[in-house]
Amino acid sequence: MIRSDEKNEIVAVRMDERLLHGIITTQWIPRTLCDRVMVIDDVVAGDPLKKEVMKLSRPVDKALSIIDRSTAVDHFREGRYRGQRLFILGRDIHILPELLELGMPLPAINIGMYYAPSRDHVLTKRVALSREDVQIIGALRRAGCSFVSQYVPSDETVKLDKVLAPLLSE
Repeated sequence: MIRSDEKNEIVAVRMDERLLHGIITTQWIPRTLCDRVMVIDDVVAGDPLKKEVMKLSRPVDKALSIIDRSTAVDHFREGRYRGQRLFILGRDIHILPELLELGMPLPAINIGMYYAPSRDHVLTKRVALSREDVQIIGALRRAGCSFVSQYVPSDETVKLDKVLAPLLSE
């Protein structure tokens, strides 16, 4: 559990292959009223060049963390982001159960552009999940999480719960 009387507030979660990019910076971040954008990705966090390039997309008035999963979990445990409004960006759905285990309530999880390599289950033209992704989502749904897909804020929000239901009963 997190050590703090003042909890972190996750105001948005988006799974997106591209992580921090123009649409996120210009359209999603302003809508979230977040203080900090957290890119949680082992590959980018471990590659100094990719990390520096991604930093170029940081909105001027927002804090930015580009960290791996393990560091993210440690930082949440330590209460490092106390009182901040956080926008979580990732492309590895495995971080979500870890955040729940820490007692972090998650808002509706927006799957923006997410293509599992195996593409076992194509849900929309921009969302394809693996069997393992579906199992993780099933556990998250049982824990009370909901899933949507919305590419840009002006698009209609597609509630994925109905689309996911048949896959979760397999």
